Amino acid sequence: VAKGRPPIVGYVLYSLAPWLKDYVGGPSYPTVRTHHASIAKPENLWLRTWNALYFIVNDLIRYYYYFPIIQRLTEEYVGHAMKPLHEIEKDRINIVLINSHPAFEPAIPLPPNTLEIAGLNAQAVQPIAGEIVVTYSEDVRVFLDEAKNGAIVISLGTNVKWKDVGLDKIKIVILALSQRVLWKLDIDVPFEIPNNVMVVKWMPQSEVLCTFLNF
Repeated sequence: VAKGRPPIVGYVLYSLAPWLKDYVGGPSYPTVRTHHASIAKPENLWLRTWNALYFIVNDLIRYYYYFPIIQRLTEEYVGHAMKPLHEIEKDRINIVLINSHPAFEPAIPLPPNTLEIAGLNAQAVQPIAGEIVVTYSEDVRVFLDEAKNGAIVISLGTNVKWKDVGLDKIKIVILALSQRVLWKLDIDVPFEIPNNVMVVKWMPQSEVLCTFLNF
């Protein structure tokens, strides 16, 4: 990128981020989807206006705060001045891969060079020569194998702290489920765990998900 014109593949780590428009053009659809806003869906005029302002502020912070920092660090690394990164972003990206799935995202049109690829990481675990594959414990295996109504895996990764989430709301949802729930949780639960719920502090997520893919 610094010396030539190689093809560039953009990648969005989560969902349909507002800056997707900077990669491939098109609108952001703030009246349809949210981004880090504390609303599930902008359904009325006030929420849509608030969400649109949120998108605008996000763009301003990204352009005037983050980009200058990234530009400086990039030029320090390559050793010379570069074309502004926001221009490279708009002019040189050929295709964008998004870690999202249309089943879980609002229905918005995407350009043909934008691909949703969520789930590609959920592949069967293959042993590597000289390496032992770590599998989940026997109690977890039995818990999942005996799930007659299916099972649900709850894991927020490392980006969200459960202590900041309203566990009382999670409790209401869990008590209404007939499926078994495997819940990755690193804090104590302030309520009694139902029989259809197993709480673990760690799980090999790919292997657990592949259990359902192989049914």
